[in-house]
Amino acid sequence: MFLFKRRGIYYLEYFDELENRKKRISTKSRLRPDALKFLTDFKKKLSDTSKVKFISLKEIEAEYCWYI
Repeated sequence: MFLFKRRGIYYLEYFDELENRKKRISTKSRLRPDALKFLTDFKKKLSDTSKVKFISLKEIEAEYCWYI
């Protein structure tokens, strides 16, 4: 996760584990202190989001049989 500047605006690049790819987000700020504030807020929001629970095929089969 890092900040970089393009055409006078700071952007944030990070690796999204759910989609397994890099993502870039604009901080919508031209000043570095504002971009760093956005970065700290974004890190907090990213850690607060719930992780996706992956279910195996065996668990889906058991749940489906119980449902039927």
